Amino acid sequence: MMSSLVDMIRQRRNRETLYSTEAYWNSKAEAYEDTAVSMWPNRVLNRLYENEARQLISRLLGDPSGAVLLDLGCGTGRFSRWFAAQGARVTGMDFSAGTLAVAKRQSMGDNPTYRQESVYGLTDENAYDVVFIWGVLTVACRDESQLLDVLRRIRRALHPGGRLLITEPIHRGFLHRVLEMDLTSFLAVLQKAGFQVKATAPLHFWPMRVALCYVSWPAWLTVPLCHLGQAQYAAHDYQAAKVTLRREETYRTNSRKFLAAALAQLGHREEARREAELFLIAHPHFTIAHWLSSQPLRDASVRDHFVDGFRKAGLPEM
Repeated sequence: MMSSLVDMIRQRRNRETLYSTEAYWNSKAEAYEDTAVSMWPNRVLNRLYENEARQLISRLLGDPSGAVLLDLGCGTGRFSRWFAAQGARVTGMDFSAGTLAVAKRQSMGDNPTYRQESVYGLTDENAYDVVFIWGVLTVACRDESQLLDVLRRIRRALHPGGRLLITEPIHRGFLHRVLEMDLTSFLAVLQKAGFQVKATAPLHFWPMRVALCYVSWPAWLTVPLCHLGQAQYAAHDYQAAKVTLRREETYRTNSRKFLAAALAQLGHREEARREAELFLIAHPHFTIAHWLSSQPLRDASVRDHFVDGFRKAGLPEM
């Protein structure tokens, strides 16, 4: 286990030269199975990740039945098959022959269909109602000019009025993949490519992601640690939440809003508002109402507790 962990950490350090190569993804298709091919070795964490993603995608996209959909950078076809099962007519496109071979083995019939192509080879015009992207642009693009090139290709591939749904880990600093860019800059490039941004939403809260993702920890350990900082806040342990949420792997991510809430509950109002302002720079479309709709909580008291912290930190209602 340690040797594979060391290998993964080494790959992470060399991500800018590795992640954008077909050989890297082909090797993952040979070495791993199931979701570990295109995600992490910890499959329990992958399931948590994917369930959260599907909830948000369903809310933003609605019913895809009848839509002609391109899953751009489809990998092993997880989302291609999911969209097809809901009635969309799906084409999965990826530059890795190895991951496409896995996708084809796991698919039945003629929907989805798959084709091998790089995002830079997308030349389709006026062909799709929806283009969906999962974690591709931040690997395939090294800078703004490459990102703009790909987005313009996608724009041409869409029907008039077509929609682009992007789920990407957009970061500067420690957590960035190949593309190092903050959300504000990313949205500006989208607009430059001709898109009108309708909504943005934070997706995952992973305070222990780095510790959990590279090792196949059991579910009893993975599930609680995955939501540690959030759980500490929910338990009113604001000091512990502050420490967790200020860890390097968590700070400057979507979880910053929880840090602002924890600081506010500790009475550190000025510090909380500063963190809230920094969070809003990266997530200018965030509102408490939107968070409530995208992150439903079963217990009303827990929901109200988070909302109370957000309000005290100065995050906007609507």
